[in-house]
Amino acid sequence: MRPSTLWTAALIGAAVATFVRVSADDVQVEALTGAAPAVPVGELTRLVPGAEYRPTRLAATNDERAAIDAPASEAAPRPARFEVVGTRGEPVAAARLSWERDASRAVFTDAGGAAASELPADAEGARVRVSAEGYRTTVVELALADDGTQRIVLSDGGVLAGVVTRVSGAAAPEGTCVLAWPVGDTPDVVEVLRAREGGLTDALRVARTDAAGRFRFEGLERDAAFELAAVRDGEVATERLASARTGRVDLALELRPIVAAAVRLVDAEGGAPRASDGLFAGHSVWDPVEPDLHARHLPTDGVEVAWIGGAELADVARGGRDRYLMVYEPHGDAFARPANVTLSLRVPGYAPVWTSVPLERLDARLALRELPVERRAERWGHVDVAVTGAEGWIERSGEAKRRAFGLLRLVPEGDGETLSYALQPDPDGRWRVDGVPCGRYRVELALRDASGALPARGNEALVVDVAPEGAEVSLDLRGRGAGEVVVARADGSDYDGELVLLLRKGADGAGPVRFVRFEGAPYVFAGLEEGEYEVSVQTVGGMPAEGTPGSRMWLAENSLAACLIHLR
Repeated sequence: MRPSTLWTAALIGAAVATFVRVSADDVQVEALTGAAPAVPVGELTRLVPGAEYRPTRLAATNDERAAIDAPASEAAPRPARFEVVGTRGEPVAAARLSWERDASRAVFTDAGGAAASELPADAEGARVRVSAEGYRTTVVELALADDGTQRIVLSDGGVLAGVVTRVSGAAAPEGTCVLAWPVGDTPDVVEVLRAREGGLTDALRVARTDAAGRFRFEGLERDAAFELAAVRDGEVATERLASARTGRVDLALELRPIVAAAVRLVDAEGGAPRASDGLFAGHSVWDPVEPDLHARHLPTDGVEVAWIGGAELADVARGGRDRYLMVYEPHGDAFARPANVTLSLRVPGYAPVWTSVPLERLDARLALRELPVERRAERWGHVDVAVTGAEGWIERSGEAKRRAFGLLRLVPEGDGETLSYALQPDPDGRWRVDGVPCGRYRVELALRDASGALPARGNEALVVDVAPEGAEVSLDLRGRGAGEVVVARADGSDYDGELVLLLRKGADGAGPVRFVRFEGAPYVFAGLEEGEYEVSVQTVGGMPAEGTPGSRMWLAENSLAACLIHLR
């Protein structure tokens, strides 16, 4: 008789004294009568016909399980004393000290700012949250002195409060999360996930709305500015409160319904396609088939997306060569009915793709859909780009620097489509563009306003041969400059929205005319020749800008000029 048969017979023989309950996860044994032999419990005790059970391995597994299930020997608790004071040395009474994921161990200070507790011997390094009315809530790591004491200093605290509503004006649902973090110190995904799971962090504060949509933060740093965002599954406040200073209690955030599609491009040959970053600019695309879907550009740091969908969705939101998150705000009945987003994909070196992807609520269940692309090119190279002559105006304006440079255009000789690659700002004026199909191209530079800036003052073409070992391109913009147009509303506040500007060269405005459409500030013309220019606003948000006076600016080479226009 085989060992497996003997083992099975032993089990059957014990059936009169033992009741075996089989669950999906394990086998549990209960002794009902008599002194039944212990049945080993482990991964191999699943009663599968034909399976070979090994008693020696089962015994070892049983011993391991018994060791795991046995109660751990608890070390003697360590007495700990705390002293909580303010920045002026005053004792802080009624301060609450709570431990990460162990609220039952919370203690409070007495009138002298002292508190005592008994902690496990291995508690060193644990995170403790200290909060008190009128003081800033602080997270500290436990580091007891030799005498078992720790001194904690709290700074003065401030309050932020307000309300979250929906587009209709109704209060946001109870329990909507409002997130706050210091301006200029955006928390990373790790900190967002720590706070979402109930861990202690100084980088991100969380409040939840009541039934009237109200929220309140206490214990923030006093006289400090914070960014605020409101989120819940399927809804996001697409406009953050960018700089709310503590002391404000009249803040307002507006939730909007949000749907999304997460896609990953797959090369049929295996792996991610050879495409440059930024295939979907802003991670959203306008869809002419669904006019009720408005593309939304969520902040690229991903705090809201990480809170809703966790690390996996945050990774998709960061985008790259093969992963993209496209976000839309539905209008009309588009949120209530199934909707798709239509994509026209043109990846260099691959066949064009026209497809439709279902949209879902933006939450942790959002599916990552694979879109295959067919390879056309067999060889790829890179292009090293160097731009000279624009250093003056790039370095003198931080915002213009981030927004002015746009696209490197490679126009193939013969058949083929023009390739466009995003150029990221670099003070040295140097970039590397990867994933370019090998071949011969004419080179152009398209700047912030999408105008073509020739590599030289003449009309001669700059041609480059891209080989697997790479190619180099040098663009000279000396003698050119940039102009930034500041547009103010009638009340004096800055306008930051869609408009069309008219640019004429010459003191009399009789020179060449150029209309340029901008989706948002800053409004920067780049790659312009030296001279005087007349600038005027033609449309604001798609409506004619009637009666708005123009402005003039003098543009010197290698410099950034600015002019101001007031809307009426």
